[in-house]
Amino acid sequence: MGNFLENNISTNMVDKFDSVRDFKFMDAFSVQEAIGLCFNDIYIPEEILFKILSFLEPKLLLKYSQVCKKWCNVIKSDIFWKDMFRLNSDENPGNFPWYVYYCYLTTKNFNNLLKNGNGAKEFKHWKIKHNGGDKIDIEKPPIGSKPLPDEPEFVKDKSCFVTSYQKGSKYQEIDITNKRLLRFIINKFKFPVYVSEWTAGRFDCSSVYYLATRLESGEDESGLVGHESGTKEVRLIDIDRVEWRKVELIFTKYPDNLVKIIFQHAGRDGQFWSGHYGAKMSGGVVKFLLHPKEI
Repeated sequence: MGNFLENNISTNMVDKFDSVRDFKFMDAFSVQEAIGLCFNDIYIPEEILFKILSFLEPKLLLKYSQVCKKWCNVIKSDIFWKDMFRLNSDENPGNFPWYVYYCYLTTKNFNNLLKNGNGAKEFKHWKIKHNGGDKIDIEKPPIGSKPLPDEPEFVKDKSCFVTSYQKGSKYQEIDITNKRLLRFIINKFKFPVYVSEWTAGRFDCSSVYYLATRLESGEDESGLVGHESGTKEVRLIDIDRVEWRKVELIFTKYPDNLVKIIFQHAGRDGQFWSGHYGAKMSGGVVKFLLHPKEI
């Protein structure tokens, strides 16, 4: 199939790219020590205010930064949000500015960005490029292979996509143009982009599976559009082809001003049999990682 991603998908980018390079965050206010810490003439140490505020839902906290300058300083501090991260996540917090933890805890931007990766909603969110043979289908549960593994990707859905005797391919575009804070963060810290999917074949027929991903940026000052891409091919020909295996791509170097991630997979059988004997795929993941060791 070659470099099917670049051959089959238009790379037209956003007409009006909105740069986030000029984002700025306010410095802490200069305030007297006691202001904002007295309640009914009783002084409350800042550490106690930290503790009280930590019981609030993360997404509600920013509006309380308007109470006074002291509260604003506390709520928009790196140490406060690092503690909030520890309270609300099992991951290593690392050392980042407060807005990184805020984005992580109050949005789904660091979750799996790929939708309907198992076909539970049929082909919703997907665009089919090639539908050869008897067309791409959905199996629930998978037929002719081992059951889907006991992995987080399959906790809710036990279905998979399956291909036929000619190429079947589809793709999904993840557009983050309007996620301005996320774009600023990944432009600044270049968090790894992790892509994966599980694939398997049938016991009675060989098959081949392809995974490709393309990361595209908005236009830079010279009007150019940057991109980074990667592909993997898996030939399911051995006796263990019935076992589900994870295929992974990791991007640590990609252009500035990332605005779109294109995920595409493809498959077919190796013996040109009528029906659905081609590669199966399920559990696709596209996500940003705070730390490479999360993989």
